Amino acid sequence: MRIFNKEYSRPLYFFVQAKGCKNVSNLLVKSGRFISYPLKVAHIEDWKHFLEPVIIAIWDEKTKLIYWQIVQEATKYAKFNKSQKEISIYIPTENVLNKEELMRIAIRTLKYFSHFERESGIAVAPH
Repeated sequence: MRIFNKEYSRPLYFFVQAKGCKNVSNLLVKSGRFISYPLKVAHIEDWKHFLEPVIIAIWDEKTKLIYWQIVQEATKYAKFNKSQKEISIYIPTENVLNKEELMRIAIRTLKYFSHFERESGIAVAPH
């Protein structure tokens, strides 16, 4: 997904892995504060190396809400071994996709690109 500011395209983008669920309430953990969703370890290993954020978006068929989380942040400290096929990540139930949350995603995407600029010395996004 490319980020636009009004009608102008910014050189910022992120990836989305969309998943559907019949009823998110079956996946709730930690007093309903998080959705526990399994992802393949091979995908997580691949996404860890992306410069761009990878967003996992879970669409709840029952409530018609979309919950999201940045995979790299959710798995930053995850420990797993090569024999594991899947691990579950936590998606905060407060991360319901709407206009304000899209702004949060845009800001966090800008931070990812800014971090890359600092580390590499290559200008990616205009400030």
